[in-house]
Amino acid sequence: MWGLRSREVMRPAWIRDVPLAHRGLVGPDGARGVEENSLDAFTRSVAAGFGCELDVRLTADGVPVVVHDAAVVTEDGARSRVARMTSGQLASLGIPTLRDALEVLRERPVMVELKQASPRVGRLESTVLSLLVACGRTRDDVVVASFNPWTVAWFARNAPELPRALTVSRVAARTVLSAPVIRWVRPDVLSIAIDLVERRRVGRLRRDRSVLCWTVRVHEDLERVRPLVDNVIFEGLLHARASAA
Repeated sequence: MWGLRSREVMRPAWIRDVPLAHRGLVGPDGARGVEENSLDAFTRSVAAGFGCELDVRLTADGVPVVVHDAAVVTEDGARSRVARMTSGQLASLGIPTLRDALEVLRERPVMVELKQASPRVGRLESTVLSLLVACGRTRDDVVVASFNPWTVAWFARNAPELPRALTVSRVAARTVLSAPVIRWVRPDVLSIAIDLVERRRVGRLRRDRSVLCWTVRVHEDLERVRPLVDNVIFEGLLHARASAA
């Protein structure tokens, strides 16, 4: 789409310059009653000038919705898996579609984290890609992300023009950050758990790509990680402190 070779690493300026609110702007500064991954949280992010990180799953009727957990509590108090519910049923619980979230966030950068647990990828990924294209999202304002290396590799093959982030936690970090996996996945960005950013391996990988840190919640951690990463995914921080990251 932009004439890029799939092997090239993209480092859009916004990845470094615009802090991302974790699941929208929810925190102690007047946000009582605002739920994470909600349109209200995304609206607050836009008003404050931040980008957003948000989570996406696929419903039973094939609609990408913004929700973190694999199962939700229904109106009758039972738990039901998102993948077995329709988008209409989830809307009645206040769970927005990705399309609606992108409409609210149309002027701000977004990290779309695909919640994909299986190595058998394609359906969620292709649906999200089609929606991003339909909404006019480009490398200038979106990055697709996942803990799942197969998902990130899928985007490397099928949408090399979009920046890709490999999200990394302590679980399996040694394997996920190994040279063979990095060569296979070809991430443009590493989204690293806060307890991993001081590892030498992360510092070496940062030479060739951007590194984000999640999730920064207190000022002391913000100051500690600032020299080690290019940007932060934050929650609960005062706006001025987060903006200085």
